[in-house]
Amino acid sequence: MVLKFHVILILWLISPLASAQLADIIAGHNCDGTCGGVEIPYPFGMKQPNCYPDKWFEIECRNVSGYEEPFLKLINISVSSVSTSDSTIEVRNPVQRRNCRDQTEGKEVELRGSPFVYSQTQNTFYAIGCNSLAMLNSNGSEVGGCVSICDENDKEDIISCNGRQCCETSLPNYLTEFNTTFEALKDIRSGRASNDQCNIALIGTSLLDDYGYFSIRSLDGSDTVSAILEWEITNSSVRLPDMNNLCYPTNITSSNKSSSGRRCQCNIGFQGNPYVLGGCTAPTYESFMRSKPRAKWAIIGVFSSLGSILLLLGIWWLYKHLRKRMIEKRKEKNFKENGGLLLQQKLSSGEVNVERTKLFSLKDLDKATDHFNKPISSLRGEEAKSLASYFSICMEENRLFDIVDDRVVKEGEKEHIMEVAILAKRCINMNGKKRPTMKEVTMELERIQNAGVKFTVHPYPEEIDLPQIEACQAWDADSLIRSIEECRTSSSIEILPIRSTF
Repeated sequence: MVLKFHVILILWLISPLASAQLADIIAGHNCDGTCGGVEIPYPFGMKQPNCYPDKWFEIECRNVSGYEEPFLKLINISVSSVSTSDSTIEVRNPVQRRNCRDQTEGKEVELRGSPFVYSQTQNTFYAIGCNSLAMLNSNGSEVGGCVSICDENDKEDIISCNGRQCCETSLPNYLTEFNTTFEALKDIRSGRASNDQCNIALIGTSLLDDYGYFSIRSLDGSDTVSAILEWEITNSSVRLPDMNNLCYPTNITSSNKSSSGRRCQCNIGFQGNPYVLGGCTAPTYESFMRSKPRAKWAIIGVFSSLGSILLLLGIWWLYKHLRKRMIEKRKEKNFKENGGLLLQQKLSSGEVNVERTKLFSLKDLDKATDHFNKPISSLRGEEAKSLASYFSICMEENRLFDIVDDRVVKEGEKEHIMEVAILAKRCINMNGKKRPTMKEVTMELERIQNAGVKFTVHPYPEEIDLPQIEACQAWDADSLIRSIEECRTSSSIEILPIRSTF
């Protein structure tokens, strides 16, 4: 961040010098480079003959209504901008009118013999009027035209140029001069032609307003519109530079020759004026920000998008990290609540035979229990297939002693057996929040034992060690540990099966 600040500061400090150097290489040596805020790059120039290659490129800076305005002197047309990158010049082209009150007819522009032509790709011929045929003429021939019609239902505001009140057509190649003729058409209803209608014709870049909508209001009170002229260096005696640029033959102004002139452009990676020596330079920060506003905003948009993507990735990573931490905390809590610390203590103390202890993962248990729903009978209904479901149903139907082993019924007290069964039912509750912890199970079993429950001693005469019951319980779901062999060898509690009456 500090480095970026220093780079911007340095560029800001040297930008005045860069601007001065850029002005020097845009115009000719010791030549004025601007007029009325419009840059005048070579081959265009003002005043001294050495500032332009021939008279066609001479710019005259005139005072119009108190403001400086550049004009192509020989053609006598106002200049709005000059581009050396694509060899074009934007001018104010006259609007031609007929039978329009209080408005001039409009002059004709003559480009024949000059290095300029109307751009076919960037200009359009427009004609505005009612029931009128507008013909575009050049060199005594009709080279284009269009028809506009209207009736009493048409509104005064023209919102498009699709043939009603306004029509348009493309330009021919090599157009150097034009004039327009209008022919009145018969009205559909009256059957008569009106020769006193106001008709307007023009060649321009567009009739869209600042908001992108079609509008002819820009013509109100205006005798000119924006038009683009293409140009080339037709004077073969003009010496063109050869430094970081490429000059090549072109055929812009004449269709009768294979090459009518030359154009130049900067090499890839350079920008500036390719028509002057040293004019093509590597882009600077100041020149980029000044001459490439669209590219600037495009780069800003790209970096903004990348920033948004990085922000979303950061949020996603943070979410995954926090979720992982929550799961680890939950596992740790379940481990502590379900005898994990006791198991660790016994494993470290040597009370449990580690070699005879088998660790079961969640995947192993899922496979062994058929997704935790291991069937114990294929003859029962779906609800009673699993041991837990069958036990719950028997408890609800008060048939507990139908499934308890006869030895348990004979040697134990029914009320104590019922208490253990109720505790077991709580342990298989589907709602995990309602299931007791291993500590609560141990305390409940101790309470029942102290109340006089008799446990049958199987082959092992050792004394009952209730804490070992906790070591034989279910652990955390992801690292479920069963110490089956240890329970069988070290616990004094007999694991009695439910009666296999099915």
